[in-house]
Amino acid sequence: MPEQRKQVGNTIDASGKNATTVERLESLTFLRFIAALVVVIFHYGSDTFFYTNLPTILNCGPIMVTFFFVLSGFVLAISNTKKTISASQFYVNRVARILPIYLIALLAFMVMTRSSFNGTFLLSATLIQSWFPTKATTLNYPGWSVSVEMFFYAICPLLLFLSSAKKKSSLGLWLACAVLLWIASQVILSYYSRTSHHQGAGTLSHALINYFPPSHLCSFVLGFTAGLFFKAGVWRQVIGEKTALLLSLLLFAIIGKVIDYGPNIDAAIGEHLAYASSFTAILFTPAIYLCAIANNLLKKIACMPALVILGESSYSLYILQAPAHLAFQRTPSQYIFESSTVNFSIFVVMLVLLSIASYFLIEKTVSKIIKTAYTKRIMRAPTEAEVAV
Repeated sequence: MPEQRKQVGNTIDASGKNATTVERLESLTFLRFIAALVVVIFHYGSDTFFYTNLPTILNCGPIMVTFFFVLSGFVLAISNTKKTISASQFYVNRVARILPIYLIALLAFMVMTRSSFNGTFLLSATLIQSWFPTKATTLNYPGWSVSVEMFFYAICPLLLFLSSAKKKSSLGLWLACAVLLWIASQVILSYYSRTSHHQGAGTLSHALINYFPPSHLCSFVLGFTAGLFFKAGVWRQVIGEKTALLLSLLLFAIIGKVIDYGPNIDAAIGEHLAYASSFTAILFTPAIYLCAIANNLLKKIACMPALVILGESSYSLYILQAPAHLAFQRTPSQYIFESSTVNFSIFVVMLVLLSIASYFLIEKTVSKIIKTAYTKRIMRAPTEAEVAV
């Protein structure tokens, strides 16, 4: 989901002391666009040439949501390096970027579907719908993952506090806890999916496995842990950028094959794995880490500035896809082509243009206004207190 894309490193300032520098992780920024586009293809392009000819990693929407969760943890770990940032400032930053376009998309969806402004709307508007699994995808269904992200944001200040010691000796403990959490989550979810309580897609049990926030916590924690390793410089001086890029691409390809051969894997081990609920997080984590190492190499791509803009607009693309598609479906028949691939291509182009406009006109602008207002309020607070004294 939407975050600042930053890479933290160390340089020596004029006084000879370590100084923190920040570099944009543009490679990860563009990956967010690819992941969002995969979700769009999964939702609306199943009868197109793209869906049938792309490898699984590029047409399987559910696993890309896992990618978002891992990436979110990774980025938050490496971007929040200021010890003075308060929990309130952290929450304001997150809400300022997410909420405005989220609410616009929700209202647009409701208008398009003529939905009632009832309790279900309140759950979605307050971003808690995923805690009520049967309501998670009722309104503007991609929003369920944003609801899960809000859970991650709620606990992130605690994780940042626990990691503030920045001792390399504690990295092993972080990794062990993250992996154990992933194993425990997958054992519980996979077992639950085999019991008589699991009634399949569209039921409460299915929603608990796929949409309930704690079911995806392991993805965020794995990503956060990888971010701590990245800040500490682990492997960054050992693995070359070209090698890191090749290994990252290999891991992405392996993830696709894991999904392809899921039924065979289940048959071989005699168990059913919860592939759609953070199972692939254990592979996405090193793939993202290696892609971050290759950042400087990828930044040399001539069209990178344009790709970064696409990456910046990926949240709008993701959250606006449902209402935008509803609007597109109302296109007069004389403007619709016989080819579903052509129609879908036109929709994607329109959605991308809409998302770019949304990023610059709404996301970026409104976020800046909210953050500025909050900063002014905080700066005024001491003066008012002094007057009271």
